[in-house]
Amino acid sequence: MIYRILVPALLAAVLTIGCKAKPDIAVAPVPADTVKQTTSAAILPFKIGNQWVNRHTYYDSAGTITRQTVDTTTIISDTLIGGEQWYKSNGIGFGALRSDGVWAYTQSGYKMRLLHYPAPLHDRDPQAQAPWRDPNQGNAVTDTLYTYTEITSLDTSITVPAGTFHCVKFTHSERLGKGGIPSNHPTTFNFECYAPEVGQVESTAYFVTQGGRTYRGIRHELVSKLLK
Repeated sequence: MIYRILVPALLAAVLTIGCKAKPDIAVAPVPADTVKQTTSAAILPFKIGNQWVNRHTYYDSAGTITRQTVDTTTIISDTLIGGEQWYKSNGIGFGALRSDGVWAYTQSGYKMRLLHYPAPLHDRDPQAQAPWRDPNQGNAVTDTLYTYTEITSLDTSITVPAGTFHCVKFTHSERLGKGGIPSNHPTTFNFECYAPEVGQVESTAYFVTQGGRTYRGIRHELVSKLLK
């Protein structure tokens, strides 16, 4: 099983800085008039002092809750990097808003687009390819891991402790493949819902067992927010 680590605020994801700048990873942007919103700022409001409190619920493969945690993500500062404005959270990284979506520094030092937005319904953004090391075979590279993100709804109503929101729904999937051909069957997929001018409201991760059974593994919910 592959676990894509989910976080309630995108800034606290797999972001870090410190390596030399490397080429940006992205595809050509889609014209803004193809969707309801017109800027990436609408989908994730980066502003110093913005704060999100989130609850995380973890399940085992039988559907039993194993634990719950609550944490807070806050935008604490901004800075110019190469003439571009980036924002830092109290977590571990930097995020930036561009005309084609939300970007971040990855652990390997790349600038990577995390959310392609604005974009049309069913836009599918191939985000990354990486070697997959099988822990059952001494961490030998056995496959390639492909990660995709698709907009599956432009108006989904989601109710969480913080209230009811109309959201854009992103579906992330991870697939293994050989010879440059990804499998048709994902090993992990996640549904993430973002409300314009609010940020991430809810996300749910589903895992697939080696026997092919799918189960809910993690759910993140917005408990409260403080937006400047």
